Amino acid sequence: MQKEYGGMEYFQLGSIAFQKGDIKAADANLKQAMKMGMPDKENAAGALLMLCSIAMRRRDFKSAKEYFRRAKAQKPTSEELVTQIKRMDKDISRMPG
Repeated sequence: MQKEYGGMEYFQLGSIAFQKGDIKAADANLKQAMKMGMPDKENAAGALLMLCSIAMRRRDFKSAKEYFRRAKAQKPTSEELVTQIKRMDKDISRMPG
C-alpha cells in the first residue's frame, strides 16, 4: 500500500462512525486519516468537512473555522462537497470567534 493511500481506511472508519453518531471515534479516525494522507483533494475535503462538523458540535469554533478553511483550500469539485461547503459557509460566518 502506498503511503498517500494509508489514510483511506481511517477515512472510511471515521465516515462510518460519523454517520452512526459516534463522534469520538469519528474524530480520532478522521484525524488519523489526515495525518497518514489522502489520495486526492475530494477525500481530504470530505474528511476536513466532517472534522469541521465535529468541532462545531463541540462548540470549538476556532478549530471548526480552521478545518473549514483547509477543506475549502482543497477546492473540491464534486457537487456534494461543493454544496456542503456552501451550506457550511453560512454557519461558519455566524460563529463567534
